[in-house]
Amino acid sequence: MSCVTKFILHLRHFYTGFLHDHLWRTKNRKDVGKNNVTNLVRNGQSGSYYVRVKVNGKEKCLTLRAKVFTVAKLRLGDVEKETLSRGALARDSGGDRMAGYFIAQYRQRSPLDTSLAESSPERRDSTLKAITKTWVSLESREIR
Repeated sequence: MSCVTKFILHLRHFYTGFLHDHLWRTKNRKDVGKNNVTNLVRNGQSGSYYVRVKVNGKEKCLTLRAKVFTVAKLRLGDVEKETLSRGALARDSGGDRMAGYFIAQYRQRSPLDTSLAESSPERRDSTLKAITKTWVSLESREIR
């Protein structure tokens, strides 16, 4: 292979590989603003801030409902803690268990959830009673 052919191949590789990759990263990612706070991302088009949290091996991007950096920074810790704790609750429920176990967990955790209205836990409990009354074998069924 001549030097000219090698140069053309190198040039073609540069423009199709590296340059294309570099342009894609800069052009298509313009809408995401960078800052020095971990897990805090700003949408350039709307100006809203988001938090990136990894829960059970999956990345979640949740809104902080803030357009000001200082407000978003203050809300970041609360949203991270809440999301990670919900993920821990979901992870605890793994394994081969019967539906009765999950119904009991749901009844236990509903009154403790502060994000619900006062009447919601009562409504949930009455609904569970109605379901288990009409579907007698539900609590002994295996979850798949």
